[in-house]
Amino acid sequence: CFSSNNVSNAFVFMIANDGTFAIGKFVDGKYTGLKVWTESDAIYKNNYGTNTLVFEKTKGVCKFYINKKLVHTLTPDPFFDRLESRFGPYVEGKQTVAFTSMSVDKIEYH
Repeated sequence: CFSSNNVSNAFVFMIANDGTFAIGKFVDGKYTGLKVWTESDAIYKNNYGTNTLVFEKTKGVCKFYINKKLVHTLTPDPFFDRLESRFGPYVEGKQTVAFTSMSVDKIEYH
C-alpha cells in the first residue's frame, strides 16, 4: 500500500508469483483497478524469488518499477492527494512472505 490512510483507503501496487502485476485503489473499502493484471518479464517467478518494487511520484506522474524496470506510468487522480503519506506491505490470501528490507529514499512535501 502507498499513499494510504488505512487499508480501506489506499493505493496498491501488487505482484503475483505467476509473473503478473496490477495497480489499483481502495476507496471506502471498494476496489477499483487502475492497471489490470498484466504479465511482465520483470518479475522473478520462482518460489522464494526476491522482487523489488519501487513507486515514484515526480512532477505529477506516478512511475512503477519492478526490479529496476519501468512497468507502468499514470497520472494520479484527485483521490491520491487526499490520502496521507503512509506506506507498508499488504499481504492477502494463504501465502507466506518475507521482507529483507523496506526503505523510503526521499519524501518531499510541496
